Amino acid sequence: MLGSLILFLGATAGNTALGAWIINQIYGTRFRGWWVTLIRVTCQALIVVFPLAFAVGFGPAIWRESDWIMSAGWLKLPPALLAYLMVCWGLGFVVVPAVTLQRWLRRAPVQLLDNHTTTLRVGEVLGRKPLGPSKHGWLARLPRNQIWDVDFVELTLALSRLPRELDGLSIWHISDTHLCGCPDYAFYEHVFDRCAEQPADIVVVTGDILDSDRHYHWIVPLFSKLQGRFASLGILGNHDAWLEVPEIVSRMQRSGFTMLGGRWLEIPVRGRQIVVIGNEMPWLRPAPDLSNCPPHPFRLCLSHSPDTIGWARNHGVDLVLAGHNHGGQVRFPLIGPLLVPSRLSRRYDCGTFFEPPTLLHVSRGLAGTYPLRWNCRPEVTRLVLRSQT
Repeated sequence: MLGSLILFLGATAGNTALGAWIINQIYGTRFRGWWVTLIRVTCQALIVVFPLAFAVGFGPAIWRESDWIMSAGWLKLPPALLAYLMVCWGLGFVVVPAVTLQRWLRRAPVQLLDNHTTTLRVGEVLGRKPLGPSKHGWLARLPRNQIWDVDFVELTLALSRLPRELDGLSIWHISDTHLCGCPDYAFYEHVFDRCAEQPADIVVVTGDILDSDRHYHWIVPLFSKLQGRFASLGILGNHDAWLEVPEIVSRMQRSGFTMLGGRWLEIPVRGRQIVVIGNEMPWLRPAPDLSNCPPHPFRLCLSHSPDTIGWARNHGVDLVLAGHNHGGQVRFPLIGPLLVPSRLSRRYDCGTFFEPPTLLHVSRGLAGTYPLRWNCRPEVTRLVLRSQT
């Protein structure tokens, strides 16, 4: 019976991993439509229904037959189910443990010199949960939801090509605000006011600014609070691309932001030039053309998705700031997140990674279409860059 239980659990783990991987893949692409929703719902149903159906349909026979494994009773299952079980067992007993072990052994890159976090419990400060009307607002009422508890993260990063004159350069990184009503306006206002109390040299916004066509009017009064000493820069994300792009760009520009979608520019900082690049791929094309970009200045790339890390490495980008993945929003003990909308699945769910020659920071973001976070608080990040020259 113990052997049968192990096989059942292995198949369940493999089935869950396969369904989650397919969902992650499809949501890491630019595709959208009813068929994408159909694939997602089918995979979600498979994750839930498969172990239940297997347990109900075949469980009694398995539990009664103590030598089910030794007598090769599992070979008597229908061929299609047996083939699928083989795939699930391979994933559940080999791939899932290997990936999980790799995540446990993952260490912060040596370029990360310091990491300090302070949690702001916005609901307690405001004296209420800033709910607001939203299509999925009911999720915000679930117990132990952390959407109101914002991590103010300060990272100190060492970068080999950062000019000595720019040592100590500070950057506010804001991502995935998903303005849609829940959280309400007061939530964002309080978070942005706190950011403004500690000004930075550069402010960057890495997409998914808006998630509702009823909240364009929130953009200017909120984002005008975030002004960098030298520059305020932004790009759009997939949720912005599904709304009125010119309208969002116009309002961000009125807020004092230079929008960098699909292009690059040089900005002067402390007497030196740095190149800042905006990559909104795959949702808004084309990718930036760097053929005429000066090769020597420090290169900072704003990318909505961390999936562009390969492109950044090929183009000699020093630092990429990204979001999109939200850290998975729901993170299970030991396992971590399951659903991460990336073609690279959970590889760059959140945090700081070094893929030579590029350092990548992936924000968990400030909000989301679905106001639900467990073991994955929203965040805003202040980066302090240190020169190694």
